[in-house]
Amino acid sequence: MLNRTFREVDGERIDGLSRPVFIRNGDHYFLTELIVYADGAIDAWGLTDLDGLRRHLETGWVATSIPRGAQASAHQPASWKMAKPSMCRS
Repeated sequence: MLNRTFREVDGERIDGLSRPVFIRNGDHYFLTELIVYADGAIDAWGLTDLDGLRRHLETGWVATSIPRGAQASAHQPASWKMAKPSMCRS
């Protein structure tokens, strides 16, 4: 699911699209939004670019799948343990 968003830079609106992803921090996964902006900036718990996102994916920091038994949370509202993880591809 993609959602529209934006950020402002020097008074200029930069449109973007976001989708939910998990960030792996140690052995815990955190649900967050990955945002790609029209100017090429990518926000994945901090601004980066396409090369930075590639590094995040290669190291597993931005998770495209979650292993069985992994601990995950949506920060304050909830946490869970993955019994049969499955990622939607949209």
